Amino acid sequence: MQVLIYKTSLLRLEVNLCRDAIYLGDPLQLVQEGSDDVAAFVKLPSRLPFGIGKARKVRAGYLENHAKKLIVPALAKGGQLRVRIVEIQAGHLNSEGIDMISISVWGDPADIIPTVPLGRIVSPTVA
Repeated sequence: MQVLIYKTSLLRLEVNLCRDAIYLGDPLQLVQEGSDDVAAFVKLPSRLPFGIGKARKVRAGYLENHAKKLIVPALAKGGQLRVRIVEIQAGHLNSEGIDMISISVWGDPADIIPTVPLGRIVSPTVA
């Protein structure tokens, strides 16, 4: 596995950093939703004592456009991706006042090459 995306921020966060137990290094799963969105899901542990209950999958947010364009071919091929949280910044610690989660994506570089062959450049030959 090699680094496909060193670090990218998630957009439209749907998790609450104060309430949900999200930590650095937590694994995420990328899922393509429709034709234009790639969502990142995180598995949150049960909040019941002694580990009673089961973990639940929660949509953490969506990938940015440049990251989405890079990852969609790998998702279409069913390539194995390793996605981890690499940075968490609470809203009260940054100037924008919004929570931020950044992720890193690792995988096989051959998986991000589109399956549709690129168009050929044809130049007329002069006889």
